[in-house]
Amino acid sequence: MTFTVKYREKTGGTGSLVLDVPNKDALWAELKKRGITALAVQEGVVKMRKTGGKSPSLMRGILAGVCVVALAALVAWFFLKDGKPAPKDADEPKAKRVKEVKPAKPKPQKPIETNKVEKPTPAPAIQTEVETKVEPETPKPKSRKAPSTAKKYPRRVIPRKPEPPQKFKYDSDDLIGGFLEIVPGTPMEGGLRFDKIGRDFEQSLTEDVALAEGQDNEYNRQLREQVREIKKEIQKVMREENKTFGQVMQEQFDQLIEMGQYKRDLEQELRQIRKSGEFTAEEYDKFIEASNKMLESRGCSPLKVPKATYYQLERYRKMREAREAEQNGTANGEQSNGGEN
Repeated sequence: MTFTVKYREKTGGTGSLVLDVPNKDALWAELKKRGITALAVQEGVVKMRKTGGKSPSLMRGILAGVCVVALAALVAWFFLKDGKPAPKDADEPKAKRVKEVKPAKPKPQKPIETNKVEKPTPAPAIQTEVETKVEPETPKPKSRKAPSTAKKYPRRVIPRKPEPPQKFKYDSDDLIGGFLEIVPGTPMEGGLRFDKIGRDFEQSLTEDVALAEGQDNEYNRQLREQVREIKKEIQKVMREENKTFGQVMQEQFDQLIEMGQYKRDLEQELRQIRKSGEFTAEEYDKFIEASNKMLESRGCSPLKVPKATYYQLERYRKMREAREAEQNGTANGEQSNGGEN
């Protein structure tokens, strides 16, 4: 490969050199060997301009100095051509002294690297002013001090009741067992749905009712026998009435809620009877007996009467008798006052 190398001579000028080398690595090695600092490298034979020992900037400085000196000589000859100095004129401005311009020294140039690619300088970012609105801060509420009673008594932490463990292997069997453990008449809340448990019930029919791991005891074995019988009745209802397992369980759950509400209504009616003060303890016992028979017919647990109930019954009865006596005395007094008049 042929390369034309432009380099700096010791006199200050530039020269060119043509070298035949295998590649650029060999070219740099040859230039280093010769002690030549390359200014430009081009592939092939290229005619390069050769300059003398003085740089172009130095030549321009010398030429400008010569012109200034010639101009000064011409001005001096024009004023001194008769051999006498020209008269001084007060109005004419004095000629300014022209400073000699010294030629500038040539600055050393760095070698040009041909393989180096200059990265474009990024354009300066345009800064824009954005108007920001400062919103007024909302006043924070003043914190009140805790009352003295809160400091005396520590905070109570009510432990959550742990959920009962699953007694059976399948969720549908565990649901049936849970329904069997509920005493009819127990207050319950609605909102439960049983639509997504039908597939689990179908899988449980493929094998016998099985207890969960660690739940094998006498109580759960008896409950398993009851669950086995109830599952047969549920299958019969599903075939005869064309219902799903979720629909059958939903009906049973609604009946439990209805019985709980029926028992709550009876208890509310008993409270009203006690407060009225119109019944004696014997009459109250007869009402409790009739209510328990109705609950028994529905399969609900009987009403329990605490001992304090009879004390309340007697107190309300005396309060009613006192009110009636007061009303009667007031009425008799008014009648007597009307007769006298």
